[in-house]
This record gives sequence, structure tokens and C-alpha cells, in this order.
Amino acid sequence: MRFLVGGIMALFIAWAGYWFVGQRVIEGQIAEALGGDLPEGITVSQEGFDIAGFPSRFDLTVTQPRIYDTLSGWGWNAAFAQVFSMTWKPWHLIAALPHSQNVDTPLGPLTLETAQFMASLRVAPNASAAIEEAILDVETAQVSAVFLPKITAETMVFAFKREEGPGFAYRLGVQIGALTPLVAAPTGGNLAAGRLDAVIETTDALDRAMVQTRPQVTAIDLRALSLDWGAVLVTGDGKIFADEAGFAEGEIALKVTGWRDLAARLADFGMLRAELAPTITRGLELIAERQGNPEVLDLPLQYDSGRAYLGPLPIGAAPLLVQRQ
Repeated sequence: MRFLVGGIMALFIAWAGYWFVGQRVIEGQIAEALGGDLPEGITVSQEGFDIAGFPSRFDLTVTQPRIYDTLSGWGWNAAFAQVFSMTWKPWHLIAALPHSQNVDTPLGPLTLETAQFMASLRVAPNASAAIEEAILDVETAQVSAVFLPKITAETMVFAFKREEGPGFAYRLGVQIGALTPLVAAPTGGNLAAGRLDAVIETTDALDRAMVQTRPQVTAIDLRALSLDWGAVLVTGDGKIFADEAGFAEGEIALKVTGWRDLAARLADFGMLRAELAPTITRGLELIAERQGNPEVLDLPLQYDSGRAYLGPLPIGAAPLLVQRQ
């Protein structure tokens, strides 16, 4: 019996030592993130942190975390951030964020209010800590910004997983339920459901070095897109890639059922000025007459030579995917 008790005590002491070593490692990683050699323009700060959960978990709580990139204008801050992991698999992290978060964008500040904001991250159990899988689950979200109408969503789920094979490719899945624009007089354009399935290729791996390498998107293979606006249904697929100048090139084949209400729906979400809706609808009528199908409209979204086109209509510049050196 004494040997059994002694063995249990030795095991507990060893496990306790492992926990405290892990605690020191986490503290060192936080100190490195705050005072390390960050890329130009990026600042990271916090007002304190605590590590609890002994002996079975590492529970990290960071107070007033803030990340900001002065070069791009993007940033994020919140009252706190919590990250949890079991001691026997520290490469699988669970994160919980507060009901209110603030996001800096190049267009201005944005506030995100949620009933629940949970995330799961699984990385490779090696020195690279490359992202293997990430899931974000949000309930009852509301986005507020001066450059957007207020938008609410009952559910939002984002799933991200590394694809096997050469290069750097990641599968992205998005599902959104009951997306509603909070404008003064919406036209009934609530998005009942939205779904996206795509494979994204990047210049570098998404791992612990990505703050320095800054991976950029080189191609997007849109396997499936579906937006259900009630009377309006939009589906699409296609592929775009970065051209020699870094701008998007390629085509997304969109199919729109109930297209006569499309411009009004876009106006509800702030994607189109309301006074332009009749003009856009008339343009779509002309396209439908040429195609010969009055109910379903084939509307390719094309990127070519740095310009973007929706069907035959020029709609502006193509997005810049890669910053060429």
C-alpha cells in the first residue's frame, strides 16, 4: 500500500511540475508577443493576464487586449479575452470573447455585440504551430458602424481547415442564418440563409510565424455560394487568382432567381445607394432580355486587367489580393 501511495504522490508531483512549467511557457510566449520583434506598424498591448486551471487545464484570461496595424488601419480590442486548453493537449485551444468587441477598419470603427462568441483552434503539435482547424460560433450578433447600416444575425458559423497536399491551401465554410439589415424602411430583404464553401490559397503557411510572413491570398476557388433572400436566390461558383500585378482575375458565375428585387436587397444592406436601385434594375432587365430567360439571370462577376464587371456592367476596380514587391 505504501508503494501505491508513494507512486500516486510521485505522479501528482510530476504532473504539478508539468503544469507550472507550462504556466511559465505561456507567460514567456505572452511576453515575447508583447515585447518581441513585431513587424513594422503592428502594436500589441494588454493591461494584465492571469493563468489558472491547475492541475487539469490552462485557463488564460487577458485584460484589455489590443492589436492594431497602423499600415493597414485594421485593429481589434475588447475588455478581455479568455483561452482554455487541457493540459494533455495544449495544441487544441478554446477561446471565449466578451459580448462587446471593437474592430478598427480602414473605413472607420466597428462594434460587434453578441450573445455568444466562442472559437476553437487546433494547431499542429510541433514548433511551427501551423493552423490545422478553426471554428467560430456566434449567436445573436449585431454589427454597428458609421459606414454601414446596423446588421443583426441570429447565427454565424465559420469553419476553416488546412487542405492536404503541396502549397498552402485552406478550406473555408460559412453559414449565416437570419441576417437582417436594421434600416429605417427595409424592403423585406432579410437574408434567410447564406452558405459559402471555398478553398483559399495563400503565399505562406498560417502558423506562428505569420505575423512576420504576412500570408496573402493568391487564389480563391469558390465551390459553392448560396444567398436566400426569400424572393431572391443567388447561387454561384468559380475561381479567381492574383494576376502579375496582384489584382484579382477570373470569374464567379452567378445565377440570380427573382433578380427584379436584387437591387433593393443590396440597398437594404448598404451595398448600393437606394436611389440607384431603379437604374440597376433597368440594366438587369436589358441583360435578361438579351439572355431570353425572364425569371433566371446569369450574371458573371468578372475581374480582368484590374477592373471588375457584373455581367457587361463595369462596377469598379478589381480587389488587390497580393502586394507585389
